[in-house]
Amino acid sequence: RPDPAQLKRAAEAISRHRKIVLRVGGGAVGAGEEIKALASLVGAAVVMGPVALDVVESDFPLNVGPAGSKGSISGNFASENATLIINVGGRGVCQSDCSATLYCNASEFININLNAVEAARYDGIPVVGDARAALRDLLAELPLREPDTDWLRGIARARQQWAAYLQDYYEHPLVGGKLTQPAVVKAVDDFINSSA
Repeated sequence: RPDPAQLKRAAEAISRHRKIVLRVGGGAVGAGEEIKALASLVGAAVVMGPVALDVVESDFPLNVGPAGSKGSISGNFASENATLIINVGGRGVCQSDCSATLYCNASEFININLNAVEAARYDGIPVVGDARAALRDLLAELPLREPDTDWLRGIARARQQWAAYLQDYYEHPLVGGKLTQPAVVKAVDDFINSSA
């Protein structure tokens, strides 16, 4: 379990911010419900790391998809505008966070990770421990509060822009006579889901 002093510092940081991103990495596998609970409580956008895309369902309203050089419009919007980044089970790697340059407005970081080195990234508040247990403990530290409605509207708009962008590729799957990557991924996803 995380150190109570670390949890207290993390809770205090969360209380100072209204534009929050929960950046989900591979170490968050199994903590999807806790991530959704924290995101819902504080109005945080949920940015999915490349190896954690299935930790939180894509239709969860605060899931903005991936960010970074191979990210989504909505994931990059949230990452660029957040003032607090809560990195859950992730590492700072250039493809998913552009070596932290993506977080241009973030003034604080909280890093929840089993690995103490990863928890110390970005001079953040380290919360060393299992993601699921740490999130449960952190939720118990936080008071109820109303999320920032302007931030939530911005997240919803960015999700709509990303959906429209993808829809255009689905409806026009050929560019220069070749299938686009979004069209191929959707076709494979549709096939897998129809076979399930």
